[in-house]
Amino acid sequence: MNLNYFKYLIKSQKIAILFFFVLYLGISYTPFLDGGSAITSSDLLEVIFTIATVLSAMASFALPVLLFSFVHRKRSVDVYFSLPVSRKELLITTILFSFLLCFGFFFITSFIAYLLRGLAAIQFVDYLLVLCANAFIFLSLLLINSFLYLLANNIFDGIVILAAYYFLPIMLLIMTSTYLGQMVAGSPYGEYPNYLSQYTSPLYLAAMVSYRTISYCIHHLHTTVTELNWTHVLFLGIYAALAGFGLYRHFVLRKTERAEQLSNNFFAYPFIINAYAFIVLMIFGFTIMSEKNGWGGFLIFYLILFFIYFVATFVYRRKIQIELKSLLLFLVGVCITLAFSFLSWKTRGFRMAYNYTLDKDKYLTYDYSAYVTASNLSIPYNYYNETPVDEVANVYFSITIPTDELEKHKDIIDLLEKHRHEAIDLFYTKSMYQGGAHFYVYNSNSPTPPIITSNQYTYYSFTPLTEADLKKIDEYYPVMVWSERYEDAIPLEKFLEERGAKG
Repeated sequence: MNLNYFKYLIKSQKIAILFFFVLYLGISYTPFLDGGSAITSSDLLEVIFTIATVLSAMASFALPVLLFSFVHRKRSVDVYFSLPVSRKELLITTILFSFLLCFGFFFITSFIAYLLRGLAAIQFVDYLLVLCANAFIFLSLLLINSFLYLLANNIFDGIVILAAYYFLPIMLLIMTSTYLGQMVAGSPYGEYPNYLSQYTSPLYLAAMVSYRTISYCIHHLHTTVTELNWTHVLFLGIYAALAGFGLYRHFVLRKTERAEQLSNNFFAYPFIINAYAFIVLMIFGFTIMSEKNGWGGFLIFYLILFFIYFVATFVYRRKIQIELKSLLLFLVGVCITLAFSFLSWKTRGFRMAYNYTLDKDKYLTYDYSAYVTASNLSIPYNYYNETPVDEVANVYFSITIPTDELEKHKDIIDLLEKHRHEAIDLFYTKSMYQGGAHFYVYNSNSPTPPIITSNQYTYYSFTPLTEADLKKIDEYYPVMVWSERYEDAIPLEKFLEERGAKG
């Protein structure tokens, strides 16, 4: 660290520091103005800590852009790098100055709130844990954001690349969600969380570390501190360490000639543009394979994507030119994503559709609901028939079985699992049940609210259970039927009796 440069940063930014500190305090303490005395001290502290954390996190994005922009300007980079200060000292001093602003604002704000309302609400050691967690978060975000910003060679590109990297996990989330929804029967969102998107987002990791720490320290929502998700801490620390190495290369070893040049570093525009194009191509491939009409109108979307790809390349290179290399890369991406989607569809999501268990938690639940014809509960009701020939009926039931008693209910479970496999088979024939259908299977920690579910699979395309199967289930669990002739649902047995009498 260089003390003289640190003093220069304070002197040159003192008006902005004072202004934003007052603004920071004002925003953080707004809960006091909204009936702060009417809510518990712990809840009030949680709100203030959260607001202050968000404001400091926002500052961790703004400060690198403000303080490192000199390397992107030809007229200033030579001046700064010719100072009697080593580049390493410049880097460390700037990061430390930014950290002291982010963490210092949070510390002062939170400490005043703690003295006013927190002494009797939370233990001091818990407050220290919040400070340590947020110090780690702010330092990590500053390192990561500074590195991403310095990947570019001019201010505009730096902001674009910084934003693009943070939006990339959202695109991964959309891609994985599309894959589960379009390629895997049952769409097992609960069983296959989007780890790919979560653990590639430093902002998400930081948010989870802060949220879980504040929840533990203020409300003790976890039994012990060891139950906090340390995986988030680990991944955020890894990203911060990698960013530190990247800063050494892109700041300490930076060539001054890079200022205001094309951002052609591999991890700048070349990676970002192709990564986004590949993700969108994957989404197109998943959707095409699951659609009845296949390609259908997707050719126009491929052309639009190529146009966007071309425009992005123009922005990157600052000239209108279609290179053969870029064209071939795009076409290879199309082929790879379509081949992967085809293989995934043929293997039924690489067998993910069948990769489930029945005893992941304490209870197993089957929820069934289907709109069928009143004259035969085995036949799906066609809502799209312009001249309905039968009365509509809704059959539904919910079965919850303790997972330590699965063997006692083997007959019913086998029947419903057979139905589940039929639903999976139907999904991959691209045949959709025309009408309201819902077959939901999941595990849970409790049979009554509040319920935490897991191992969730939902099927909207299936052949309704036969009346014989419904009668068998009704012997053990109540099956209800609603039809247009009744205001409320009635038991299956009563419905069948009345239908037979009218028959």
